[in-house]
Amino acid sequence: MLIEGITLHSFDANRWVVHTQQERDFLVNRATYRLIELLRECSNANEAVTKFNASFQTSLNAVQFEQLIAEKLGGYRILKDDNEPEKPTLKNQYLKLKVELIDARWAGWLSKPFQAFYSPKVFWWALLGVILLNAYAYFSSDTTQLFQHINYPLFLGLVYSAMLIHELGHIGACAKYGLKHGGIGFGFYFVLPVVYADVTNIWLVNKEKRIIANMGGIFSELLYAAILTWLFLLTENHTFYAAGISIALFVVWQFNPFIRFDGYWILSDLTNTPNLLPKANIVFKTLIKTPMVLLRSNQKTVFLFVYGLINTFFFIAIMGYMLKTQWNIVINFPSIVGNLLKKALFLELTWSDLSRQFMTVFIFYSLLLRLLYSQYKRRFSTVNS
Repeated sequence: MLIEGITLHSFDANRWVVHTQQERDFLVNRATYRLIELLRECSNANEAVTKFNASFQTSLNAVQFEQLIAEKLGGYRILKDDNEPEKPTLKNQYLKLKVELIDARWAGWLSKPFQAFYSPKVFWWALLGVILLNAYAYFSSDTTQLFQHINYPLFLGLVYSAMLIHELGHIGACAKYGLKHGGIGFGFYFVLPVVYADVTNIWLVNKEKRIIANMGGIFSELLYAAILTWLFLLTENHTFYAAGISIALFVVWQFNPFIRFDGYWILSDLTNTPNLLPKANIVFKTLIKTPMVLLRSNQKTVFLFVYGLINTFFFIAIMGYMLKTQWNIVINFPSIVGNLLKKALFLELTWSDLSRQFMTVFIFYSLLLRLLYSQYKRRFSTVNS
C-alpha cells in the first residue's frame, strides 16, 4: 500500500525518519513506524486492517482504519491512494532567492580531499589538531599590526574562498557516508547573502555522523586556515597569515546557536530536535502566557522555553544595539535611501555614497518588518480560524 522507494532510518531510541522519493523527510514515533511497516507488507486495505487489529489489539473497521491512515500519513505522498492535501515542507524555507552555483556532481568531486577526515575514528582527533594549530598561530604572534603589510586583493580572495571550502566540508561528509547530496548555491537569509550546501539527507544517519557533518564546514575552514599559516611560514608572506587568522576567528562566530549557522545545527543534533527554532518559538510564546505550566513541564519543554527566551533576548539586544549606535541613520534612513536611488537613477552614485552603516540599518528595518509581518500573519490566521 506504500509507494516504492520509501525508506525508514533510526533517529533515536523512539523515533524514525521516513525518507520519500521526493527527497522529503519526516519523523514518526514507534507506533507510526509499526503502521508503516505493516502497510509495506500488505497489498490491500482488508489485509492491512486485519493485521493492524491483531498487532495493536484493536477492532477498527475498514472505514475507521482508512481514516487513521489518512490522519497519520496522508499528505506526505507515501501512500499509493493518498487524497489528502500535500503537507508543507520546511526544507530550507529560511533561505530565499536560491541559485545553484555548483551542481551535485562537481560539488562531490571537489569535496574529495576532505572526505578522508570524516570517519568518526579520525574526525575528532583531526578537529583537535587543527584547533591547536590555529590557536598556537594566534597566541604565539603579535596580531596588532597584522594588516599593515598585506596584499588586500589576495587577502580578500583567500578569505572569500573559505565560504566555498566551508560548504565543501559539509558535502564531503555526506559523500563519505554514502548519502545523496545536492549542490552548492547562493541565497538570502533574511537580507544577508549566504552560500549554502544541500545536505538534507544527513538526517538519515546516526547522531554522531550528523554532528560530524554539521561540523564539517568548520573543520574544513580550520584546516584551510592552518594550511595558510604554514604557507606563511614557508614564504613569509603576511597575507597568508592574516587570512588564516581571520578565517579561524570567524569560525568562532559560526558557533552562534541563535542564527542558522553551524552552531544552530549542532545544537539541534545534540538535543535531537529538528526544526529547533520554530519549535522553541512556539513553546516560548505558549508558556510565556502561562508561566506556571513550566514548573510541571518535562526537561525538553524547559529547554525549548529557555532557548526561545534567550533567542528573543538576542533579537531584542541586536535591535537595541542598532538603535543606540545608529540612531541618526535609523531616523533618516528613508530619506537617505531616497537620495541614493535618485543618484543611481541619474548615474551619479559612487562608492563614497555607500556606507557599511547603511547595511546595518537596512538589516534593522528588515528584521523589524519581518517581526511586524509575522505578528500580522499570526493575528490574521487567528481571526479567520
